[in-house]
Amino acid sequence: VSALVARHVVGGVKQSRNRNRNLRAASNGRNGLYRRPGGRNPVHKGKNDGDDGDKGGMHHQYGGGYDAGAGGDTGTGGDSGTGGDTGTGGDTGTGGDNGSGGADVCNDRVVAKTWGNIKLTPGNAIMPFIGVEFAFGIGGIDLVVDSCTGTFEACAKTNIQGFDVTTLQIARGKTFTSGPTVVDFSQLLGTPVPTFEGCVHIPESLYLELINNPDEFYLNASPRGVGERAIRGQLLQGFMMIPLANEQPVVPYNNVVPGASGLSSVTFEEGATIACFDSTIIGFDPVLAHLNFGQAGDNGPLFFDFSSVKVDKGRFLGCISVAELGQTPLSVCELLADGYLYYFDFHASDTEPGIFTTIRGQMPRLN
Repeated sequence: VSALVARHVVGGVKQSRNRNRNLRAASNGRNGLYRRPGGRNPVHKGKNDGDDGDKGGMHHQYGGGYDAGAGGDTGTGGDSGTGGDTGTGGDTGTGGDNGSGGADVCNDRVVAKTWGNIKLTPGNAIMPFIGVEFAFGIGGIDLVVDSCTGTFEACAKTNIQGFDVTTLQIARGKTFTSGPTVVDFSQLLGTPVPTFEGCVHIPESLYLELINNPDEFYLNASPRGVGERAIRGQLLQGFMMIPLANEQPVVPYNNVVPGASGLSSVTFEEGATIACFDSTIIGFDPVLAHLNFGQAGDNGPLFFDFSSVKVDKGRFLGCISVAELGQTPLSVCELLADGYLYYFDFHASDTEPGIFTTIRGQMPRLN
């Protein structure tokens, strides 16, 4: 990760999905995106047997020399001669791709942060918008840093069903509030299709805001000709709708209730100082709700105990400060970076034998 990216990694976060996207465009031939400076004027004296070959300095990577230069394939200007592929000025010679004075294409475009599986629903729409009935969507947002150019991008990938999208934006606003647009992808929308993928440049200040406080922004999609209607999804940090299954508990906590199943989510707000839980268990009414440290196939120590947010049979819903849960924003950053090392764990009782009756859901990798 480049120095520029490292400068923006906050709070010890291991930014997710630090994958390089190779920006090096092929320069092979005359139509390459980047022109190598090793070659010279494309119109040079000597055709086929001239001083510098057929087109003088236009061989392959613009490295200077051509196949039929003076001396032929092995002569001066030839494939292995001076100015050829391996000679002075060639692909690996002085002035070539890897030689002194060469011009390697900068390759340092990094995805610094990703929000995947953003659920866009009509129920999330907040005035002045009204939800589009029977519509729904899934979206993802990547924040990209290009250290070569010093620029920042927001990239969206969406699949929206139920209407033709004509407006797609990131707007400022916490859950249950609406606000102004900060990133507009609408100009990139072409012929109406359910799927979209595109990027726009954003200022560094906005990039930092999105990195530090994603819960203060949301993705909004609207159709044409139906007024102020939309579907919306918040950019939350966390793990959404993790499946709970009887097959996952590990001895001695592997007593299960046949047919039980469920989903559990945890998201973080206010700079990872607030943890919000949303869990539904069907066919089993647990007393304890835990998030533990441990990878698949292992039992591990308690990380969060959110049993206090139980609101109904098999239902846990509510927010608790991370400090009350005995953790810090830094430990939350570690959870977000290495989620696969944690799991949801629900117990029938806090005493034996009920404590050994459980249902469990392992976190996935976010990176």
